Amino acid sequence: MQGVFVNLIINSLHAMEKTLDKQITIKATLDPDNSKMIKIDFTDNGCGIPRELHEKIFEHGFTTKGTKGTGIGLFYCKDNIERVHGGMISIRSEVNRGTCFTMRLPIYDGSDAAGASGAMSASGR
Repeated sequence: MQGVFVNLIINSLHAMEKTLDKQITIKATLDPDNSKMIKIDFTDNGCGIPRELHEKIFEHGFTTKGTKGTGIGLFYCKDNIERVHGGMISIRSEVNRGTCFTMRLPIYDGSDAAGASGAMSASGR
């Protein structure tokens, strides 16, 4: 998960290059729709992502950064969250207002040995 967090933070910093009062907020709560999931919001006040790109940004090789980007970062995030941890990631974004990536991850309570490989523990480790 460390790689996911680092990638989302780096993407936020890139999106805020022209923002004077740069803000990144990371908020973790129990998912109000499913108490067996933790919800983590990564929100920035950067340039935002146009709606027509919301699905494409998770595709392998897609980048909005031209030659400065590899198109691997958000693909890696989605793959890691979904395949490795059994969770999901979504985006809310408004051009010139900012972006919020929301991760939903299963909480591992210690009773299911099979869940230990991918789920977040209740202690956060």
